[in-house]
Amino acid sequence: MSFCIFPDSDDVRLVGGASHCEGELQVKHLNRWREVYIEDFLLLTAAGVCQRLHCGSAISHERKDRSSHSAVKLDADCLQSSSSLSLCVRDEDFSSDRYYSIICSDSVRLLHGSSQCSGSLEVKMNQSWTLVCAEDFDLKDVEVVCRELGCGDPSLLQGTFYGEGFAPVRQMFQCEGHESALMDCPRSSVIQNNCTSFKAVVLSCLGKPNYLMLLWLVPAVTVIIVAVIVLIVCKRKKSSSNAQGTTRRFEPCNPENVEYDNASMFEDHIYQGLSPGTMEPEYVELHQAPPRTT
Repeated sequence: MSFCIFPDSDDVRLVGGASHCEGELQVKHLNRWREVYIEDFLLLTAAGVCQRLHCGSAISHERKDRSSHSAVKLDADCLQSSSSLSLCVRDEDFSSDRYYSIICSDSVRLLHGSSQCSGSLEVKMNQSWTLVCAEDFDLKDVEVVCRELGCGDPSLLQGTFYGEGFAPVRQMFQCEGHESALMDCPRSSVIQNNCTSFKAVVLSCLGKPNYLMLLWLVPAVTVIIVAVIVLIVCKRKKSSSNAQGTTRRFEPCNPENVEYDNASMFEDHIYQGLSPGTMEPEYVELHQAPPRTT
């Protein structure tokens, strides 16, 4: 996975948040901090910003509305490359009605995974990022990490051998599973560098909710429900119609119980309900002829 890389961390910042790892995105252009406009603001862009600020993984990115103001228009594709920020500017005085908010984790991150919610776990200790030894890490710890990153429930925990020079720290986390952040969990006060398993934590979470997919599913499910209701109503109407036809066929009308001449009765049968183009009746109504006078 690649990240959007800014050439210098001094050219980008997040303001207005609880820490330097969250807030409104601004960039420095011509030695002045400016608000930005990005046509396609992706999680990949947010992840790059978090990386350049030495923060953790991108937890959320959001576009918000604001009254019209001057902003620097940036090219999204350019931002996702290693191009200099100055090459990404498309308009120095663009009229924008939006701004962009990013929240990064300031203590944990996942790297080299297939998504933002999987990869090798790194924790920030003494202002530097380091791998975590897999020896003392369990599923409750993973559950807390996934929650902290906004990545849903845990799906995988495993260890992987690390390369030379990347020895993970060994600190026993004792999460109960309900904590909101890994650093809120009880943990050993002594940090060791002897990871006897020689494996670092690699984990995976189920992932962030796909709200665009949910928006697509709502009308689709609605159409299916309506179609099922229509089919049920039509089936009931058809059953009711068939029931009425059977009743009319086998219960001839003779409200006064008058006895008629059988021969004349059958001579005066009247068939109704013939289907177009066929001589077979869908149902038969039997009408009695008036009494024959002598």
